[in-house]
Amino acid sequence: MLQPISAGTAKSDIVVLPNDTNHYGNIFGGALLSYMDRTAFIAARKYAQNDLVTVALNDMVFKAPVKVGETAEISAKVCYVGKTSLDVCVTVMSGEKKIVDNAKFVFVSVDRSGKPVPVAQPSFANAEEKAEFERRAKERKRE
Repeated sequence: MLQPISAGTAKSDIVVLPNDTNHYGNIFGGALLSYMDRTAFIAARKYAQNDLVTVALNDMVFKAPVKVGETAEISAKVCYVGKTSLDVCVTVMSGEKKIVDNAKFVFVSVDRSGKPVPVAQPSFANAEEKAEFERRAKERKRE
């Protein structure tokens, strides 16, 4: 069974509240990570249409702070699909459209007992989607 890779996308907008911040008034890394994981899960779930668990977080880089009262947009998209796992690439943009954070979340599709089960393989709407997927597949083999 094939699933369009574009089915695995999600976006969330957040506003940084005082509860989310560290002692510098910037969003606490753990709070941002939680928002990112939720958005990544939604993208993964839309693609896999199955139960999933987060098994890894790779390549997380904080590039700029988001301060209390500011907004940020979290964008997630499935960027690689294996046999039972899938990678979701997440980008966080500040309200000024500046990249704040990037990360890659790895999910495994599981059945009710928690055992890994296959996910649908991707189909591509265009050459660009396929090229990005192939690039991610090569990166995955090097890890």
